[in-house]
Amino acid sequence: MTQREIDMHAEQALAKFLDVHLYRELLNEGNFISFQRITSIAQQKQGIDVIAKTDNSVAYIDEKAQLHYINKTLPTFAFELEFLLDGRAIEGWFLNDNLKTTHYLLLWPNARTTDLSRISSEDFTRVEGMMISKAKMKRYLEDMGITIPFLQEITRILRQRKLTGSQKTAFDGIKFFVSPSSAYSENPVNMVISKRVLMRLADAHYTITQEGFSRIPIDS
Repeated sequence: MTQREIDMHAEQALAKFLDVHLYRELLNEGNFISFQRITSIAQQKQGIDVIAKTDNSVAYIDEKAQLHYINKTLPTFAFELEFLLDGRAIEGWFLNDNLKTTHYLLLWPNARTTDLSRISSEDFTRVEGMMISKAKMKRYLEDMGITIPFLQEITRILRQRKLTGSQKTAFDGIKFFVSPSSAYSENPVNMVISKRVLMRLADAHYTITQEGFSRIPIDS
């Protein structure tokens, strides 16, 4: 299997786990009137993994999981600003306003195995998840001066200076990280935000297990 095939296999296993132990439970509770797992590659490329409907709204959810850090429960989450494809700079998913995403479901998974080529939905033991409105998050960042043009300029400077690794900022709980090409061929530039900051923005915060899910209190 190629790395892309391995990643897709792991994503599908996690999706099955979430469908049964989160979305179906939310549906049963009446939080949604329906949810639909998207299998169309074209729609997935538009930033939609799940469409969830309530009485008066529709959420287009993009699931982002730290599958390469299973069982590590990192205190941060990385938001992709740019990556390289055959040496050409491609806008990352966080900066791409053409995507239809309305909400991110950020996921920190724990499982019985870290072998992504063999992992199944039954292997996931506990997954922490935060549902965050994309619009709310961008407003929060813009209020601090972290606008789309600002992020684009930061990315340009990091590339120009050929910096790699962690890059500190003056913003509380926010830094930038450039992965070296020796680790990731795409050499991505990410904005890394602490979980402490993300918890302020979350619409919902869950602990999801094979038995179902529980809600973690969020700041109002």
